[in-house]
Amino acid sequence: MIVGINLWWEEPFPADIRADDIVHWQTTLTIRNAESAAQQLRDARVSFVSTGVAEFAKEQLNFKKGFLIRDPDGHALRVTEK
Repeated sequence: MIVGINLWWEEPFPADIRADDIVHWQTTLTIRNAESAAQQLRDARVSFVSTGVAEFAKEQLNFKKGFLIRDPDGHALRVTEK
């Protein structure tokens, strides 16, 4: 279970930042079970960017499932399952 994440930056991101903006930054967390983690994060009322866990068939991504969330300051976090 993810209890809290302390990040080194202090400023919250503006709410309208998109993945193709030059200031966009996302941290990737690799986990064992994306479905379980997503449910725990939803139960903890974490802000989701993704509508749910997405499954990917292409090997080029180096992961098979994933989703995007926001930390309390609005920074994007990509959560992936190998």
